[in-house]
Amino acid sequence: MKTFLCWGISKLEGLFALLVWPAMFIIGDKEQLVFNQQGNLNADGWILFLTAIIGAAIPAIFTAIYAVKNFDEVTSHSMLFRLSRTGMLDSKIKYFFRTMFIAGLNWTMVIFTVGLFFV
Repeated sequence: MKTFLCWGISKLEGLFALLVWPAMFIIGDKEQLVFNQQGNLNADGWILFLTAIIGAAIPAIFTAIYAVKNFDEVTSHSMLFRLSRTGMLDSKIKYFFRTMFIAGLNWTMVIFTVGLFFV
């Protein structure tokens, strides 16, 4: 199970690319509920957006911590080039923030899309 989770975490960018399509179709279908005439978010859209951002922060942080704790299984040492000045600590810090950001985008997209059905 640990290997499967680590493999899934390493594929978060691809998952985000797949989630964009259904989210855009649903947002296009429910556009009048979220946006006003000028194209800005209305009150329901802002509440949904802020709820999605705040709700996505906690699982994104847990995902990033899990990925860094299992850094050796998620990535390989071949990503460090032989002549590179990047050390393991620097790579882990960069990987933590990248994983947290991408996981946050995924969770935000899911929460926002599901929340559109309840607006």
